[in-house]
Amino acid sequence: AFGEILRSDFAAYRDELIISTKAGYEMWAGPYGEWGSRKYVLASLDQSLKRMGLDYVDIFYSHRFDPETPLEETMGALDHAVRSGKALYAGISSYNSQRTREAADILRQLGTPCLIH
Repeated sequence: AFGEILRSDFAAYRDELIISTKAGYEMWAGPYGEWGSRKYVLASLDQSLKRMGLDYVDIFYSHRFDPETPLEETMGALDHAVRSGKALYAGISSYNSQRTREAADILRQLGTPCLIH
């Protein structure tokens, strides 16, 4: 898997790599296994870090707007990931233009560095 290759072949080059991961699609069965709740977003990041054997990623994307979760909750989870050192940047991808602007505004107000893809 990617984590094994990263550890065996690229660990010495970690500072030269940009590694990202994303949350939004199904990771496990159940009510918190996908979308954009704080519980799901942060658990998804923790699981990705564990699989890759990393302490942090460079970019952590919210890859799917969740119509059932307040955008403030999802962006708050991304902010928490950055502030806790598990991601250097928050990312937004696959949101429509209106939701992208809203999400970027929330992150800007929180002072969270953000990339849009």
